Amino acid sequence: MTDEMCMCAQYLQAAFVENLNGSQLYDSMYAEDSDGHKISKLPGVEELLITYKEKFTDVCLKLFEYGLQAHREREEELKMFHEALEAEKLDNRQQAAVKIDEFMVYKHKVGSFIRVSSSSSSSVISVFYFRNKQL
Repeated sequence: MTDEMCMCAQYLQAAFVENLNGSQLYDSMYAEDSDGHKISKLPGVEELLITYKEKFTDVCLKLFEYGLQAHREREEELKMFHEALEAEKLDNRQQAAVKIDEFMVYKHKVGSFIRVSSSSSSSVISVFYFRNKQL
């Protein structure tokens, strides 16, 4: 099995449509049906089985096409979701960087203010409180 065939089989499996693009499903079901083999020997049943197989295969092909289309839509929705998620993550990182920069500026102002304040803790707290209200 080549890589292309393997990828195709994996794609069909991911789309939940493997073995629906032909008569494989009917053939596998009929192969295991011992009663069907007995009934097929009755007169006139052979033509009915051929017609039934054609109709069954036609329905399988329609399911196959529908399943592939639905899978493509799911893939597109997932792609759009991941793009939106990455855009929001980038936006959040940028907003966080702005907030961190604002905090660093604030921290620098407060730190330089505390260094010039007197060494007594009560005066530092009261001056800090007063200064913080102005910021």
